[in-house]
Amino acid sequence: MANELYYTSKGIFDVFGAILKGVIDILPGLIAAAIILIIGYFIALGFAWILHKLLDKLKVDKWMKAHKLDEALGKNQISVVLSTLTKWYIFFLFLIPAAERVSSVELGKLFADFARWLPGLAVAIIIMLFGFIVAELFANKILFLKKKGMKLAADAVKFITVLFFALIALDQINVDVSFAQQVILLIIGAFCLAIALAIGVGLGIGLKDEAKDLIKDVKKRL
Repeated sequence: MANELYYTSKGIFDVFGAILKGVIDILPGLIAAAIILIIGYFIALGFAWILHKLLDKLKVDKWMKAHKLDEALGKNQISVVLSTLTKWYIFFLFLIPAAERVSSVELGKLFADFARWLPGLAVAIIIMLFGFIVAELFANKILFLKKKGMKLAADAVKFITVLFFALIALDQINVDVSFAQQVILLIIGAFCLAIALAIGVGLGIGLKDEAKDLIKDVKKRL
């Protein structure tokens, strides 16, 4: 009975000892990683503040609102959105050296892989935001024509533009979009062909009378 109790207690102490040793082994690396992340956060905060002030000086928010492009961002100010994304993008860059300080091979590799993926995610979000703005700009230009069917054309152009930028964004986070790119190119080609045909038919109908007069004049001359 005494021997069983001894071996049981020894096994428990061995487990706790191994856990404590593991914690002690990675503790310096965790402290170093925490210091890097704190420094990185304040540097990122500084860059975000500078960018926000610069965009504010350039009156980018007022320009976006005047051209009704703020609707693409859900009425959010572009200066706030870009400065926030910049802050997290720079902070994510500091995750990589922080992950390398973790001495645990498995944990460090997992953390490092995740850290390398995050900046690409931030870039993908920025690309998508830019895509929304460009799509809104194109749609507004089409709606400005105030012709029949322009609302449908504006929605179609907006959809295709957003889809195009979405493919670029997905490529930034290592998603294979080669097949989707070919499909989108076919859709864009078909859409452009449809517009060209519509314009051609419209011009043909509009110039029908002029064409008749021209043909009559040619016949007389012959």
